Amino acid sequence: MATPTKPNSRPGTYVVKTFQDESFRAYVPPPLPPDPPLALQPLLTLLEQANQALGRLDGLASILPDPWAPSAPRGFSALFAIDTRNSQDSLVQGTRQSEAAG
Repeated sequence: MATPTKPNSRPGTYVVKTFQDESFRAYVPPPLPPDPPLALQPLLTLLEQANQALGRLDGLASILPDPWAPSAPRGFSALFAIDTRNSQDSLVQGTRQSEAAG
């Protein structure tokens, strides 16, 4: 048998239940839909703006060249390779600094 405990400012209630001679507290949320109803209309404009920004970002990412492709602009892949090579060399030599010092 469930008996409600003292209410507080949070939605829902805690009830004390018993199962095989052991008592435990359980949270019982308020029934759906919430009362008052959620006001989602003001968020639709923000959602649309976020979707448009993601679309622009996706469009920009699709036109960037692949730095490892043979057809990449001259020197473009070198920008990525220099850092990788330096990291590998210093790792082999044991002189690599920590990321925090870097």
